[in-house]
Amino acid sequence: MRQSARTQRGARMRRSAGVRRVEPCRQGIPPGGVAIGPPTAWPARAGTTRRYRSSMIAILGSVCAALGALLHVYIFVMESVQWTTPRVWKVFGISDQDTAERTRGMAYNQGFYNLFLAIGAALGVILFWVGGPGSVPEVAGRTLALFALGSMAAAALVLLTSGRRYARPAIIQGTVPLIGFVLFVFA
Repeated sequence: MRQSARTQRGARMRRSAGVRRVEPCRQGIPPGGVAIGPPTAWPARAGTTRRYRSSMIAILGSVCAALGALLHVYIFVMESVQWTTPRVWKVFGISDQDTAERTRGMAYNQGFYNLFLAIGAALGVILFWVGGPGSVPEVAGRTLALFALGSMAAAALVLLTSGRRYARPAIIQGTVPLIGFVLFVFA
């Protein structure tokens, strides 16, 4: 069976009525020469942005996710690196150096949980903006950001249920990630 001249030329650009049209390339055409799928693909015009790129909701969600990630990196540093310094153990309600030394392992472990949540939120935002609408990186980034932000907000809720004295830290730790979560849902 003879192939048409269109399929033999491969991917070639043609101008018609001022709009570029991309014709199908040789790849994906079965040996019989009949292309499967639409005969042409219409690329986005130069200068257009993707659906969510200019969305203020996506930008604000990304900023909230980044701020939540930075806060959790700061908490990681306090819990895993500076735990035994008087300034830090006073912030966490530890009464003396001996108690800080005894709880050092627990704080070290907890700090890494906060670091992993921060990495997840940051990586989610990066993947979200790298991928196009509906692409694998965009969906993976949105999912990762939602999981990390939701985990941050849930951890703040658990902290809030631990007692009244933890209300202020829970609000500080959970408000920005919760706002970021809601914004990412609608982005």
